[in-house]
Amino acid sequence: MPVLILNFEQVQSCLPMAEAIEGMKKAFVAISDGSAIVPARGHLDIDSHEGTVLTMPSFVETADERILSIKIATVYQNNHEHDLPTVLASVLALDPETGKPLALIDGTSLTAIRTAAASAAASDVLARQDCRVLAIIGAGVLARTHIEAVCQIRDIEKVLIYSRSREKCEALCEKLSQQLPCQVDVGEIAETTVESADIVCTVTNSSKPVFSAAAIRPGTHLVAVGSHHPEAAEIPVETVARSKIFVDQLKPALMAGDLHQAIAAGAIDKSAIVGEMGNVIRGQIMGRQADDEITFFKSVGNAVEDSFATQIVMNNAVKNKMGLAIDF
Repeated sequence: MPVLILNFEQVQSCLPMAEAIEGMKKAFVAISDGSAIVPARGHLDIDSHEGTVLTMPSFVETADERILSIKIATVYQNNHEHDLPTVLASVLALDPETGKPLALIDGTSLTAIRTAAASAAASDVLARQDCRVLAIIGAGVLARTHIEAVCQIRDIEKVLIYSRSREKCEALCEKLSQQLPCQVDVGEIAETTVESADIVCTVTNSSKPVFSAAAIRPGTHLVAVGSHHPEAAEIPVETVARSKIFVDQLKPALMAGDLHQAIAAGAIDKSAIVGEMGNVIRGQIMGRQADDEITFFKSVGNAVEDSFATQIVMNNAVKNKMGLAIDF
């Protein structure tokens, strides 16, 4: 049986955002109901090259799905010297019955799409139905995919983008203005960017909060994607304390700075975290209960999300006869 190889552009074609969002809802449920096996993320530092290698395997077995995959992601801080992205990734899909390789898939594009799709899946459940203004803090690849994803789940009329790099922000706004039917503007400062928004997504590599605590108004839905380590937090402690908090998976989310620092400061304790999104979708816990609540989804990413995204890519690639099949 040949192995299917799919590059960056082919993965983009085979992972439509609407399908990815529905796939992430299934992934959330699999994370929470015990139908997924997800070991701890492997971590290997390559100090001589300022690099890190991450390995993320997962196995999912439900009534409808059996998926086995492993993502290998690298983070090399000096890749700009080689005209390469800092983060690169590949996903290997395996036959869950035999372990035989089935596909090698570009993981860089897959991760950018599934990360935004997970944010949109949570936002679809938690954000007010009448949300019309989206604020994005950050102007990289994840900013673009998050805008696409949120526009899938709400009738967004205005997008505001703020970044410390004015040049990148203006370039993204110009590009999206030609692609989206809604208004797209540069935010002058972070505070004014978020204070008028219904949905706020932070997609930065900042180690400190990216807006002031007073900037978030009641009824806002927050999504924080950038922080994965205890030392880095995009959301102010005071804002976290005002929010109803939801996560993709509890244990790793507690190690992310947004929650870790709020707990360490005594602003919240673990009981302030309402629960995992999978349990909200399953009806085990309540999501938003009032229009004036601030809901906060802390995303740390999960290999199960990669597995469901991989399955969508493979199904569409086979259906549309895309990719290169080689004997292996």
